[in-house]
Amino acid sequence: MRRSVESGAGSCGAVRALTLAVFRSFPDFPPYGGEFEDLMPHLTVARDGTPAEMRAVEREVREHVPISMLITDVQLMCGSNALTA
Repeated sequence: MRRSVESGAGSCGAVRALTLAVFRSFPDFPPYGGEFEDLMPHLTVARDGTPAEMRAVEREVREHVPISMLITDVQLMCGSNALTA
């Protein structure tokens, strides 16, 4: 189970456009293996834990969103171990 906190849709246009451009260039390799239809940029704050632990993390993090930041670098990760590398 994963919990993520999503930023507002209006602030994600550039990241979504970049993701779609890479996908168009490599259509045999969809983002996240095609697992998700919506490519909302997000920050994963917890990946493992009991449902109660995940809810506690979500409650704590929600107090601090939305998060605004300037993206200066991106990293393209590929392969079956991309999320654990």
